[in-house]
Amino acid sequence: MMKGISHLCFAVSDLQVSLTFYQTLFQAEVHAVGRTTAYLTAAGVWIALNQEKKNGSGERASYTHTAFSADEEDLVLVRERLKQMNREPVIGRDRSERDKASFYVQDPDGHLLEFHTGSLEERLAYYREEKPHMSFPETKPVIKVAEETGKREPWIDDLLMADESREEVEAYMHSGTLYRMEADGETAGVLLLVPAENKAQEIRNMAVRPVWRGKGVGREALEQIAVLCRSSGVSRLLVGTANSSIGNLAFYQRAGFRLLEIRRGYFERYPEPFYEHGIQGRDMVMLERQLEAER
Repeated sequence: MMKGISHLCFAVSDLQVSLTFYQTLFQAEVHAVGRTTAYLTAAGVWIALNQEKKNGSGERASYTHTAFSADEEDLVLVRERLKQMNREPVIGRDRSERDKASFYVQDPDGHLLEFHTGSLEERLAYYREEKPHMSFPETKPVIKVAEETGKREPWIDDLLMADESREEVEAYMHSGTLYRMEADGETAGVLLLVPAENKAQEIRNMAVRPVWRGKGVGREALEQIAVLCRSSGVSRLLVGTANSSIGNLAFYQRAGFRLLEIRRGYFERYPEPFYEHGIQGRDMVMLERQLEAER
């Protein structure tokens, strides 16, 4: 049913004191530090530290728990078994969809257990995008973009990560200029840039391979492309994404793009409907970044 331990979570009274303790004792690697939360790994185990306040009676209501790695089917099975024992899951904290599905249960002695479908990598990727107050002290990879002049067919799997329609990708993949994203010398993704009207270039496709997501590859590659375009006289960068792509819309606006127009029904011509965050992708939201103002 379960795939082992997902993480250990400890409720602490002073985040910095506890962080120093675990770093020193286990030589733990710190991945993220916020105002009341820190994530680290020790001996290959994900450890979460959560600073908690005392309640009205002066006691500290502990969030300490052991989390087991599970998938969606496992959660259904666990709920059914709880019903057989006349037990109910413990109501957990409010969480974003990107925190991944999870629920808690107490054993007969009150120990808190969690069944969790996410991973540390997914949590860090989410927090890097949505938690600007947090710091991520890992060494950043060296990122660069390089024009790819060879055949483009080998890159179709990368391009399909950012576009649901193979038919669409095959129609535009040979246009414009294809750039290869590299991180620490490894291929990390692709970016296809095509000419547009009025001295503009459009990012027709941009995809980062899963292992490199959440590490700043896309943002740095985008900035390098902006520099290349500015130096060659391009006045604007355009990009389009689905109305359902909430993460992409946030990413591009943080990178200096502004909403330009909506192409209604653009994705309704795709062979198969697609959904993100429970929203069907129907319309293309176009965004624009003015490069002339950055000269």
